Amino acid sequence: MNLRILHLSDTHLRAERAPHYGKIDTSGLLEAAVATAGKLAPCHAIVVSGDISDDGTPESYTFAAHTLAPLAQRWDAPVIWACGNHDLRAAMREALDLPGAPLDPIFSITDITVGKARWRFVAADSSVPGRGFGYLGDQIHRIEDAVTDVDGAHTVGGAPTAGEAPLHSVLVLHHPPLAAPTVLHGALRLMDAPRLAQGLQSWEVAPAVVLAGHYHLAGRGRAAGVPVVVGPALANETTLGRGPEWESARARSAFSVVQISAASVQQDITYLEDGAAALPSGIEPGEEIFAYSPEEVVAIGRRAGRPGWSPSDPLAWDGPGSYLLENTFDTGSKGQ
Repeated sequence: MNLRILHLSDTHLRAERAPHYGKIDTSGLLEAAVATAGKLAPCHAIVVSGDISDDGTPESYTFAAHTLAPLAQRWDAPVIWACGNHDLRAAMREALDLPGAPLDPIFSITDITVGKARWRFVAADSSVPGRGFGYLGDQIHRIEDAVTDVDGAHTVGGAPTAGEAPLHSVLVLHHPPLAAPTVLHGALRLMDAPRLAQGLQSWEVAPAVVLAGHYHLAGRGRAAGVPVVVGPALANETTLGRGPEWESARARSAFSVVQISAASVQQDITYLEDGAAALPSGIEPGEEIFAYSPEEVVAIGRRAGRPGWSPSDPLAWDGPGSYLLENTFDTGSKGQ
């Protein structure tokens, strides 16, 4: 059941190649990432786990699709898109030809076969329009239906033939069901992660892995025993040196390849500034992009955070189902 996934996240593209925070050529970074990934062993699928756009313009989504298309075609790999808190559903849905009504959550199912193994990618929409925190709501039931569909009823071409291999699945979200690395990300975390974890524990079949982004920092953990892999961001990297009360980031861009086998889930990270590709001009590796003070973090959290959030809230969850979630954010690229 070996599967290789190119995992990109938080590209934060802008129309007309406008720089992110007025400094970072995210369009050039995506081009560099694709060029670098193209030199690696082929992957079976390409996952983009949200915040594709920074400004919600149709042009930003079209650029993402056109930039990834040649690599996807060469690998014969589908591109799976998840909606993030910076994305706009209507523009994203139209530009990327995704199913559903313009303003509905973007939920998609993509089935592939790798050797004799059948894989299903379930991309759910954890975004809340106009806010920064995550919420799945009734989509949790749709996720359950998709990942527990062991007979493959959604498979293109009809039900599987007798003796066909069981269906494995990958759940793709923007907001990870893991503890947050900073106070601001605590305000913007996945609000109903404990409920998702309760589902993962009780379902007849669980996903092989959950892929997510949002934190702009690679990490890993588990939700009800299911491996959760948080991809690094292409736009910038969250820094923790000032303490969790601050929200700061530096110019560091990366993508990962996630390899799934019967024995483990491995995340291998490639940092562009480590010589894998030429960075766009004007980007100084490690340069601080922004630093929000604790007071600024509180203001942003109250404006964009989950209802009832307080800056004194723990970064981990409490209440029903919280025991199923790891209460630390573990950075690194080791296997699980």
